[in-house]
Amino acid sequence: MAPRKAAKLPSHKVPQPAVAFLARAVRDQSATMARHLATFESFATPESVHGVRVACRRMRALLSLFRPLVPAARPAADKLRALARGLAELRETDVFLQRLQATHKPEIQALAARLAARRDELAADKSGTGTAGRAALLDLAAIAAMPGKGPGLAAYAPARLARLRRRFRKALHRARQQCNPANCHALRLRAKKLRYALECLHDHLGKPSRKAGLALQKMQQHLGDYLDARGAAVALRGMTGFKDAAAGPVRDLARELQREARRVRADLPRWLADFVQTLWLAIKRALPRRKGRRT
Repeated sequence: MAPRKAAKLPSHKVPQPAVAFLARAVRDQSATMARHLATFESFATPESVHGVRVACRRMRALLSLFRPLVPAARPAADKLRALARGLAELRETDVFLQRLQATHKPEIQALAARLAARRDELAADKSGTGTAGRAALLDLAAIAAMPGKGPGLAAYAPARLARLRRRFRKALHRARQQCNPANCHALRLRAKKLRYALECLHDHLGKPSRKAGLALQKMQQHLGDYLDARGAAVALRGMTGFKDAAAGPVRDLARELQREARRVRADLPRWLADFVQTLWLAIKRALPRRKGRRT
């Protein structure tokens, strides 16, 4: 009787060294980052700016997961942080400009035109971004060429994910206790870091990580709606040097944005409570358990 053929393991069950997984993931994400950088240097559209910053965040999340195994991960992550920060003002201007352009009052459109001119100035200076991007990609290429050695991914990943989960839960607890802008911002950052880590390890964790990522994405959206509206209202109130005719409509828009921020803020405690009761379960299922201790 012919021997039975061994069943093929799904991709997320195949044993593999953690560093080999990192090298392959860095190669894949570096190609995506290079495309976003090339698009930005050619067009500098709001989409390309956002694409570069998101690619930086995803790569930093990946490097952070494996930093204890790869000393070169820290300097590479530092370059990526500097690259993203160099585009922060341009991205904030794009978000603010989008809000202004949605208001059709002539006085607000005049303000939007002035802001658009500032946006063009920021977008025209691409030399620093290109230099920083190429430096980061060189560091990433060295990491992508590393030989696979050290502990296996299945043994290494749970402890690192447990650390991210603990930090996320602490931030969630603080935001539920006191739902102020600082705590909401901290929670949004923790949600992003955990979400990107789960996305990096999707092939290893399997289907549950996708549901957990969607749950965290919903949280980011709710918190982002509040923080964006509040930030735009604060920015408008702080603007000076406008003619008297424009001052009224600008104040009106600032009040409207402030009311929007308050409406979203009023709903956040209930939404966070619902998150703990429902969507938190998806995150718990996605994260592997460490043997012998709770995570």
